[in-house]
Amino acid sequence: MPAGAEDGDVDTTRVPPVIPTLVFDDSCPMCQIYTGAFSKLGWAQRQAFGECDARVLGELDLDRARHEIPMFDPESGRVLYGLDSLFTVIGTRIPMLRPVLRLPVTAHVIRPVYKLISYNRRHIAGCPPPAGGFDCAPDFHPGWSATYLALGAGSVAALAASPPVVLAGGATAAVAVAVLGPAVVEPDTARRVEVASQSTTSVLVAAGVARLATALRLPRPVAVAAGAAAGFHQVARRRFLRLRG
Repeated sequence: MPAGAEDGDVDTTRVPPVIPTLVFDDSCPMCQIYTGAFSKLGWAQRQAFGECDARVLGELDLDRARHEIPMFDPESGRVLYGLDSLFTVIGTRIPMLRPVLRLPVTAHVIRPVYKLISYNRRHIAGCPPPAGGFDCAPDFHPGWSATYLALGAGSVAALAASPPVVLAGGATAAVAVAVLGPAVVEPDTARRVEVASQSTTSVLVAAGVARLATALRLPRPVAVAAGAAAGFHQVARRRFLRLRG
């Protein structure tokens, strides 16, 4: 019994549980956001792949870790990946969700979305490789890349019910071809898909902003200008990051 603890007293000297560590893609803004949220909530620590220490990297399956975020438990040495790591972090802190997260149907529904984002995350976010350290860029996956392109094009088509969306999206598409280049001239399939994905994401952003402005009943010229500005910004940003990378 700890010093000062009497029978019936509450033991306040217990060591708090060890918080697991999520190792994330520091080139991906989406990864930075959600791991940062877990860190601020005190649910998990985080380390960027580009700055990860050798001890943690030595415990990881690096090929798997490029496609599924790893969670390292420093106390047990256990490593979980992907949905298993995220479900463990969330279920530990929100016990009422554990039964739902343990249902096989939950993983079956969420896993395709997770893979779609994981394999396309750098095209969606438009980010260059890290300046140093381990580069956890995902492999090129034809199936998931084609799925993203199809979903992106379908989303733009669904939003294109109003003239501002058509004008802003069309202008962004033209600028993307001029600035990022036509995908068909790239030397290999992976590069062609990368350029097409970057352009699709830029057009989708333009269409989304123009549609939102239209829904807010802003004047048509304002909606077109807002959508085009958002799309042009995406194209310029991706061009800058490509040159920097």
